[in-house]
Amino acid sequence: MRAFRYLLGVAVVVGCLLVVGGGVAVAAPGSFGGGEGDEAGQFQSPVGIAVEQESGDVYVADHSNERIDKFGPGGEFLFAWGWGVGDGHSEALQTCTADCFVGVYGSGGGELRFPDGVAVDSGLLSASHGDVYVMDAANDRVEKFDSSGSFLLAFGKEVNETTSGDVCLAGEACRAGTPGTEPGEFQMGETGGIAVDGSGDVFVGDVNRVEEFTQGGVYVGQIAISGAGAVKALAVDAGGDVYVQASELVGVHEYEASGAEVGAPRDATGSFVYFARDFLALGSFGELFVAESSEGSVAHIREYDSSGGEVASFDRVTAGAEKDDRGIAFNQVAGALDVLDRGRVRVVGVPAAGPLIVS
Repeated sequence: MRAFRYLLGVAVVVGCLLVVGGGVAVAAPGSFGGGEGDEAGQFQSPVGIAVEQESGDVYVADHSNERIDKFGPGGEFLFAWGWGVGDGHSEALQTCTADCFVGVYGSGGGELRFPDGVAVDSGLLSASHGDVYVMDAANDRVEKFDSSGSFLLAFGKEVNETTSGDVCLAGEACRAGTPGTEPGEFQMGETGGIAVDGSGDVFVGDVNRVEEFTQGGVYVGQIAISGAGAVKALAVDAGGDVYVQASELVGVHEYEASGAEVGAPRDATGSFVYFARDFLALGSFGELFVAESSEGSVAHIREYDSSGGEVASFDRVTAGAEKDDRGIAFNQVAGALDVLDRGRVRVVGVPAAGPLIVS
């Protein structure tokens, strides 16, 4: 039982591995990605990462290359999509495989401008199973694509140029969303974090709230979190509870749909840096993984069980050694975490049950 990790309190330092009460950490199985750059399979300032849990396909929001990269379950680069990524200049949605270019940024349908978070609908009974949602940050909207990179719709305040409606479908004239604090509006210049629940509803982090939308982009409601500031990362569990890391909160907080907080914050003793951003992922059995920012400190990935108890701390990173923003996603097919670093995705094994491990 993982509770056994708390029973032994003697710390032993062995090299760079700290083991509480003995035990060993699982080594990382490998990595993939073509390094920093704009060629096929490469990234520039990647932030968001998501996994389609049935196939094991991995999606990366390539922030500075203005595109979304897709990798297969074995880490093989499949293709990227974005405007002009196939030839470097066309103002049209393209995919690329062997030769890729920096995307043409803008606000048309399927066009990206500094894509941030990315999420995949892995709900087996959802009508949008396999579809991909992208936080189009500089355009204050969310865009939805199918698994081949075809644009389906965008949602956000007044994104439909013709009707001024809040949903714009493929084939319609789309534009950037109008930023604001009203229902269905976003302030994405400050925020991050997007997730999809088992029924296909989409949750988007905003300032002092998390907004919920249907898979068709229709606003459902919000979880108001007074004093949270900008929500930087979020995850949604099978029961509908939302886990939030925000600029004005220390640690990761869990909330019910009603807005009531559940239990004590995870990582409550972690360093608090206003501009830092942790990243969150949920495992197959409700375990929560928190990838701390390494800005100005040593950071780890921390694992918490479904009751909120810390059961592991691993994958040590020092400031400057890797990218400070380490997006993570749990990959059920691999049984491991996919962790974004500079120009690559590392496949990081999760420590086996046993004493609390810090590496």
